[in-house]
Amino acid sequence: MADGIQWTSHFEEFDGGRLAYFAAGLGEPVVFVSGGPGDSHAYLRPVAAEFAAEYQCVLYDQRGTGQSVHDLSAQTLNVDALVRDLDHVRELIGVPRLRLVGHSWGATLALLYAIRHPDCVSHLVLIGMGPLSHEAAAVASANLMRPLTENERREFATLGHARREAMAQNDIQRAWDLHTQAMVYRARGWFYDARAAVRFVSEYAAGEDHTNFTVHELVNASAQTIDWTSSITRCRPTFGTLVLYGRQDFEPIEQAFQLQSQWPHVFVRLINRAGHLPWREQPDEFNQTVRQFLRSDL
Repeated sequence: MADGIQWTSHFEEFDGGRLAYFAAGLGEPVVFVSGGPGDSHAYLRPVAAEFAAEYQCVLYDQRGTGQSVHDLSAQTLNVDALVRDLDHVRELIGVPRLRLVGHSWGATLALLYAIRHPDCVSHLVLIGMGPLSHEAAAVASANLMRPLTENERREFATLGHARREAMAQNDIQRAWDLHTQAMVYRARGWFYDARAAVRFVSEYAAGEDHTNFTVHELVNASAQTIDWTSSITRCRPTFGTLVLYGRQDFEPIEQAFQLQSQWPHVFVRLINRAGHLPWREQPDEFNQTVRQFLRSDL
């Protein structure tokens, strides 16, 4: 209860594994979808806690992360399975349409869910959404490296290569250690405020909830098969969408306007002096923006 909120835990057998979800608060449900891929729901608890006085806030662990247990292979872990899990969460909480809030990879997954189940979404919030094309991925990569010196870029690349080697040898602890070392460099591109980046790295290294790199690799490989342009064009949503980026996010913020040009009822909000985790750098503006959208009747 580090966030001061009492969370209730639920565990359901589903699709050959165990799905874990967590709820707090009263009112209409809002489902929060975490990023990574490969991160559990835990880092979004403080975000959701800000809305628990008005909504039932629901978080869940995507399969293979946190307390959601599943055998992991390309057959059992792919975007189709993740969309299926999210729809099962909707069924478990017993609502026909979701208020859906996704961050980073979680925003990408929320967008895919909304495309495939448009009648099951009432409000869609996409925070710091990752790249939907190879071109956008190249922009994100360049932005992430921009604050680093040439030597730091080489060290970052060396750490990434060593982590992949450790994973190939199934040395999970070494892979995590290398990942946390690389986070010192990665966080520089995640935050507007360098002091916020230092605080984040310290908290991240001390945390007990480690990224599942197998999930990360399998999901990323599966997501690359999606034709996002056609999928977005074919969808005819009736729900409203808020696309929110920190203005200094390394992710390609132009995607907000690209989605706005394709769909009706898309609202774009860029929060200045904020990066990839805007609630950490500009919490008041972030909370007000999301709360106002969730209350809206579109």
